[in-house]
Amino acid sequence: MSRYGRVRGVYYAYVVPALRRVAQAMGRVLRSSDDRALFILGDERYAKPSYFELLPEYAKSTAEGASYTRIKRVAEEFDEATS
Repeated sequence: MSRYGRVRGVYYAYVVPALRRVAQAMGRVLRSSDDRALFILGDERYAKPSYFELLPEYAKSTAEGASYTRIKRVAEEFDEATS
């Protein structure tokens, strides 16, 4: 980590690989253009620019912050629409 300094070292050693895994997990759900998914990233760190920029473009373009009540309502609507 000394090559990048402590802060950048942590970012490249931990944050980038972790967000790649998140993106990979999201991609596993979406196999075709007909597939639909609701992703809830329940950690405020995903809203940080340094984390958010590493998410897939389709996730960034449709992302929105939400309260627990809103998440519950959207999840119920998604469940009804896809059942």
